[in-house]
Amino acid sequence: MVLTIAPCGPDAEASRLVGGYIDIACHARRPGWIWPGCCAVGNLKSGLMEEVDWKMIEGIKCQICGKAVPEDEVFSTDGKTLCEDCYIDVGHRIRVCDPWGERSKKIFRESRGLEGTDGLTDLQKEIYDFIAEKGKATRAELMERFSLPQTELENQFAILRHCQLLKGKREGDAVYLVLW
Repeated sequence: MVLTIAPCGPDAEASRLVGGYIDIACHARRPGWIWPGCCAVGNLKSGLMEEVDWKMIEGIKCQICGKAVPEDEVFSTDGKTLCEDCYIDVGHRIRVCDPWGERSKKIFRESRGLEGTDGLTDLQKEIYDFIAEKGKATRAELMERFSLPQTELENQFAILRHCQLLKGKREGDAVYLVLW
């Protein structure tokens, strides 16, 4: 396949060549055209018109996890091209500092007679017990200890904070999660 490469202007960036394939992740593609600055395409200078014979990769890369995704299964949000898993992670984050969430959780737990770790998932209980035993822990320690991605840890911490079981505490340059 021959592609015509036309840089967008003086600020057009050179694109990436990955294992002999052009890494394409452009929302505004036209058949046969690649626009540097949006996409990735080799070392080009501004204003240069050039024809190149490249193989294109199957699908588009997720901008968070890097997984190749078929074009018809791509999600776009906040200017990023994402796979379904990353799109769900980004769209379903629980806000940590949410006074209404905290108030709602407090009222719910009181109405059900839940105290301490009652009503928590096994993972939430394990995180709480780990911090209770150590006294404090960083997010990095918890991610490593429980093999959690950052978004999942943030969601678990948000729930524990809404239950008024854990909170964040700054010590020097580090932020630790501690008991409420």
